[in-house]
Amino acid sequence: MIAPSAPQSDAMMAVVDEATLSRPRPTLVELSILKRQRRHAKRVAALERFIIFFSLYTFSIGPMYWTWYESRYMHGNELVAIFYEPLRLLGEWVPFFGEWLNWYVKLWIL
Repeated sequence: MIAPSAPQSDAMMAVVDEATLSRPRPTLVELSILKRQRRHAKRVAALERFIIFFSLYTFSIGPMYWTWYESRYMHGNELVAIFYEPLRLLGEWVPFFGEWLNWYVKLWIL
């Protein structure tokens, strides 16, 4: 069990309160800058998540290739074919990505 923390002294609380009260309020420009920085941080975080999940999605086709092949060409589970269809289309639309994806899949099927 964690012991409760020791109560802070009145002098310490007075210093904290004094520092809080003496701090000037932010101006509208500062608030606008802070808001922009927060929006930028959220966008960067969303982009990072997208890159991570897209990478995981792309790399998952290697071990799942034969399952995908069966679902696409031998009337297997349609959900697998639907799940990986965007990768196939992206590989057709972006030749460099398609070549890289073929190389990666060949590592798994040979």
